[in-house]
Amino acid sequence: MDKFLQGKVVQSVNHKVNSIAVNGLKNGIYFLKVISENGVSTEKVVVAK
Repeated sequence: MDKFLQGKVVQSVNHKVNSIAVNGLKNGIYFLKVISENGVSTEKVVVAK
């Protein structure tokens, strides 16, 4: 398995929020999966500090 694409859950939020804190994450590319009453959306997020 590619060490850069591990498929691990690094954060999970189970309530309505307007923002997600990424300060605890290492630099890299993450995929944000949002599940709502309107469906499922996946977005790529780049963390660079």
